[in-house]
Amino acid sequence: MNLEFSKLSGLMFCFILTLAVCVFATNTLTSTNNGLLSAAESGDVKEVSQRLVYGADVNAKNHDGATPLHFAILSGHKDVAELLIAKGADINAREKHGGTPLYFAAVMGYKDVAELLIAKGAKVDTLNIAALWGNKDLAELLIAKGADANDQEKARIQKLQTNQAARDEKDLWQRVQSGEDAKTVQAYFGQYLTGSHAAAIAARQEQQLWQQAQAGGNARAVQAYLDKYPNGSHAAAAQEKLAAISKVEPGAPKAETPLHDCPDCPQLAVIPAGSYDMGETGPKHRVTLKSFALGKTEVTQGQWKAVMGNNPGHFTRCGDNCPVEQVSWNDIQAFIQKLNAKTGKQYRLPSEAEWEYACHAGGRQAYCGSDDLGSVAWHDGNSGNKTHPVAEKQANAFGLYDMSGNVWEWVEDSHHADYNGAPVDGSAWQGDGANRVLRGGSWIVSPRVGEEASRNWNEPGNSYYNLGFRLARTLP
Repeated sequence: MNLEFSKLSGLMFCFILTLAVCVFATNTLTSTNNGLLSAAESGDVKEVSQRLVYGADVNAKNHDGATPLHFAILSGHKDVAELLIAKGADINAREKHGGTPLYFAAVMGYKDVAELLIAKGAKVDTLNIAALWGNKDLAELLIAKGADANDQEKARIQKLQTNQAARDEKDLWQRVQSGEDAKTVQAYFGQYLTGSHAAAIAARQEQQLWQQAQAGGNARAVQAYLDKYPNGSHAAAAQEKLAAISKVEPGAPKAETPLHDCPDCPQLAVIPAGSYDMGETGPKHRVTLKSFALGKTEVTQGQWKAVMGNNPGHFTRCGDNCPVEQVSWNDIQAFIQKLNAKTGKQYRLPSEAEWEYACHAGGRQAYCGSDDLGSVAWHDGNSGNKTHPVAEKQANAFGLYDMSGNVWEWVEDSHHADYNGAPVDGSAWQGDGANRVLRGGSWIVSPRVGEEASRNWNEPGNSYYNLGFRLARTLP
């Protein structure tokens, strides 16, 4: 009996020891895989190689289904991509939203990386991305390697087939828009005094100074406009504004004073009633809106955590003051429901008409608040492939930050291909709900796209690390 008990005890000890070894090995492998993903993203070839030697899975996936090859491509590390492919990386792997490594290369405009992937056998099915992003060379590469071009893509590519002189002017114009200094503007005028954008630059410079005068709300800002443009298109309005400012009694409430319903609620700017011609490109229609309130910033990670108790974001290390992202339209509805119950207010997503009206803030500049993209937006030319804290860039004339760039912003509307039949009162345009509209661009959008980058759409259940939102509230 004692002998049998001893044998049984020995077997139990071996089983427990084996189980402990398996758990330790599993945890070690998970840590090794996570280390491989981080090394691929940072471009550390030596660390990637070591992690593979230590047993990391070359096709390991994070919670979004992205593999080390996805991370290497997104960050532009061609040498790391070559190593991973040589070690057996799945070149056609899809993350949870369906993106392949070649898709990421097309989004980022990395033609040399795209050539590597195609040479190694990547399936060529991402022409629409290259065409949308305006990258003619990459689009031609994908066509040459077998990508089919539909009519819309052909039309986009055909627009890029201009003569060299026109391309040179366009390149310099884009530099003017992308945050270059005054020397770049002068260089444009020096080469293209009667160029296709010369009048636009002059008009936008005047318009920008006038919007600053309106936003400033003081005599000094208005006088600065009059000093530079005494006979400008807004000179009469400026004179009236100066007269009105002089009559304002001290201590009178200002219309631009933001609303703040609770410590964890976003500050809201009061957007004045008005009318405008809606439509970034193509046919426009007149919309008249009542006054409403809109978040001065995108909803932050800290504000989301205060309501929902979690942080779904990819860029959590950015901090509580960075925009929450990786949230779907459906997720936001749950957030709004909880916030409304907490505050007793009626928060909602803005309609697309409200969003566009607030973006332009009474003007018609190339971006939300300026013709100078770099002054108002984090985009793929200055973001470092990540989000940034809200309100670090210049606000527009309504006091709203990051309306261009940082993260795409969900709005209430269903997506429609054009505005035929759209409401004229600024309300949300509902439809079948299969896709919802996104506005404003993000940290990963190229300034080359210009106005076409300001409108997008996605399925309401989809979340991604460049999708966020800002709140609106109906005023009494």
